Amino acid sequence: MGKKKKESATEKIERGIKELYSTEQRQLLLVTKIQRSNHLNGLNYYAAFNEDGVEIYQENKNATYNVMRADRFGWKEWLSVDVDHYTLKSNFLFKNGLDTWNLIIELKGKDVVQLIKSYTDIQVNDIPRPWYKKILGFRSGKKWKMVIASIVYLLILSSFISNFGNSGKQGTNSQSTTAATPASTQQTIDSTQQKVNTEEKKKEDAAKKKEQQKAIIQFEQELYSIEKPATAAGNRYKATAEKMGKGQATIYDLYEAASNANKQADKTRYAYSTLKVPEGLPADVTDMLKEAKSKLSTAYYTKSKAMEYAMEFIDSQKPSDLQKAKEETQMSDQFILAGITKVLEAKEKMGIPLDNKKQ
Repeated sequence: MGKKKKESATEKIERGIKELYSTEQRQLLLVTKIQRSNHLNGLNYYAAFNEDGVEIYQENKNATYNVMRADRFGWKEWLSVDVDHYTLKSNFLFKNGLDTWNLIIELKGKDVVQLIKSYTDIQVNDIPRPWYKKILGFRSGKKWKMVIASIVYLLILSSFISNFGNSGKQGTNSQSTTAATPASTQQTIDSTQQKVNTEEKKKEDAAKKKEQQKAIIQFEQELYSIEKPATAAGNRYKATAEKMGKGQATIYDLYEAASNANKQADKTRYAYSTLKVPEGLPADVTDMLKEAKSKLSTAYYTKSKAMEYAMEFIDSQKPSDLQKAKEETQMSDQFILAGITKVLEAKEKMGIPLDNKKQ
């Protein structure tokens, strides 16, 4: 009785994802290994396809099913996808008019295309590619890569011809040379391919980081834009209070300014609470931005309360209401500072100059 075939690492991970889906009573359409920008950290990543979208799983030997969910993308988020098939991988660039998402599938690219056509309304655009551009080294069309690839392929061809011509004509020395030549050639191939992959990886990482930086800067600009109406209303309230002290405004003017500042603060609170953090960012950066908008939302909640106490003071003239208004205002300022600090931490983490709001 033969030995049972040992399960490969990929088979083990795919089995784990299937078991996870079975436990959660969800339908799994396809699971396949993918390439990610941070795959050089030694971890493997897999994509699990279902009727709702794609879930990205990261290898984790300490987890119950040897994987942990790292990301999720819904089909409804995308309008079209450009598909570029290579020899060993397929590049999927999803688009929705504003954002893009790049997914690199290993080996099962055509299966994924068929799945997208069957289960979604996403328009699939196959990018035509001449046969020679599917060959390793010729895909990018860059001369230096093509030269290196040509040299490697010539070495392989010459090695094959040499081995074929010398077959049966030489003894032990021939066998030794025959064994050594393919090994040397393979080392050259591996070394060359590693250099090409490293170069491509650096460019992919740089492009991805630039897109992430743009997303963070845009998010920061949205944060500042949201607060402008509330800031303007607060300034009008302060100006009206100063005018009232000089006899240039009435108590009714002050009450109306406080009421308007209260409404604008509440609108700002809601806008911050519903603002979405950009997708595709590192987990720690995402957490920073979520905390930033949470603190800003809380800041304008307390600012709204401050205006309520100010309105009560205008009505009652109780010193306690005025004191509460001051305390809520101070607390609001502290939350605003904490929120801005988190945004600056996220920018610093992503290498964005702190004095640069535009990328």
